[in-house]
Amino acid sequence: MFRYLFPILLVVLLSGGAAAQDYNNNSSITVTGIGYSSAEPDVARIVFGVNVILTDPAQAVSEAAQLINDSMAAARRMGVAGDEMQTISYNMWTQEEYDDYTYEYTGRMEYSITHMIQADIEDIENVGEVLAAVVTAGANQINSVVFIVDDNSEMKEDARRNAVQDAIQRAEVIADELGIELGEPTYVSEYDYGYDPYTYYDPYLNYGGGLDYSVTAPSVTPGSYVVSSSVSVTFEILR
Repeated sequence: MFRYLFPILLVVLLSGGAAAQDYNNNSSITVTGIGYSSAEPDVARIVFGVNVILTDPAQAVSEAAQLINDSMAAARRMGVAGDEMQTISYNMWTQEEYDDYTYEYTGRMEYSITHMIQADIEDIENVGEVLAAVVTAGANQINSVVFIVDDNSEMKEDARRNAVQDAIQRAEVIADELGIELGEPTYVSEYDYGYDPYTYYDPYLNYGGGLDYSVTAPSVTPGSYVVSSSVSVTFEILR
């Protein structure tokens, strides 16, 4: 029974040695390239809404609905299409009323409602006037203003190409410094994303709803819209 043990162990050791040798011959290097593509925005995306706090829940719901409807109507009058506006959040919660004079809770419950609308404005030069109009009509929340490119598919392709070229250049520089020769790429992974370079927020626009006077339109600068792509490439090392 024991006479077969040694040959079997010898085969295992030889197999393990061959595997280790193949592994060493398949050395590789992985680099990550980053590419960008930028363009002028053609759409402004704003998020506005209302926040109402009252002790009567029915009255709170009614007032919030009236204010948000008036705000959306004002946006439509400024040229924002109805199908370019949508509700992105509607929340209602209770909280105990706090007396700012006595610095104590009164024991009465308040009902807080927040209704937020996202609107896309194709005429980006009109953003300031739209903001002023919705605030004058009743909105007391302006969460953000961002500028985007509506169709950024070509930008993504350009960013991806730039990322690949960046990865190749990085690999060549590293290989040159280390005195190694690169082979074919053996693995590629890619991640791309777009980001809005400028988000405008003006705390002074958070007035109470339904103002009796006009709000001065703020100056809002679009800047550039940028798409970024990240590509990781693994190259085989030949020597």
